[in-house]
Amino acid sequence: MFYAICDGPPWFFLKFETLEAMKTCDAIDEYSIVYSTPEQLFNSCTKPELEALVLNVLLASDCKEHEALAESIRKQIAIPASEKLFTKERATKILHEIVVKQASFWKPKRGTKPMPTHTDVSDLPEPILVTKTRQVRTRFNNDDKIILLRNEPNIREGTNRHRNMSVVMDCETVGEAMEKLRALDPSPGSGMDIRIAIKAGVIELEEV
Repeated sequence: MFYAICDGPPWFFLKFETLEAMKTCDAIDEYSIVYSTPEQLFNSCTKPELEALVLNVLLASDCKEHEALAESIRKQIAIPASEKLFTKERATKILHEIVVKQASFWKPKRGTKPMPTHTDVSDLPEPILVTKTRQVRTRFNNDDKIILLRNEPNIREGTNRHRNMSVVMDCETVGEAMEKLRALDPSPGSGMDIRIAIKAGVIELEEV
């Protein structure tokens, strides 16, 4: 089984029995995380990205148990050396269990054309980000400089995405942006917000 964690808010989850079924899904883009095993999910994201995903998914739930778990995780992350309290392995386990429980099968619309792809998930031992056009770098160097290309975010105001993009645009480096994104409350951001800002054409990164 293949799973797709699709960009929110709110985040939503899809599942596919084959890669061919996935190719017709227009909900999957360069920000979607596609994987088939927990090990692939573990390797496809950094620990901060997994933490942000887990918190956002839990906080978007109406389940009181999820709210309590999110609050517990938030407290553990805030503690120095939190990797010993809330490990990347645990974040992966929690997220995968939620995905498996909530994912629904994608039903393609009539006349939908297959999504162009240069990779075949069934042939890949490593996790991938499925893209419609090109691969976007999945990890950044904290020292990379953020170069502004626009003065204002170009997405809808009043959304978490707009807030997070503003944070990214106000920072000088990737490391500074990641620190401020993770500190957002509620709904902390992640490296995905930097990728979105790049894709939206509001910033570019300068490697150092």
